[in-house]
Amino acid sequence: MEKSELTFNDLPQVIAQLRDEVMGMRALLNRQQEENRKHQVGENRHKPLNGHI
Repeated sequence: MEKSELTFNDLPQVIAQLRDEVMGMRALLNRQQEENRKHQVGENRHKPLNGHI
């Protein structure tokens, strides 16, 4: 739906397309956040040095 000018009659289709794209980005972001949470739990195994050995 690449038009140079949008009309009022095009709005429902354009809004539906934008909604679908936003929902896709939201799903992608949620998957990425879940992957980040999984990796953070596994990577944070070091103990800070506090001067006591």
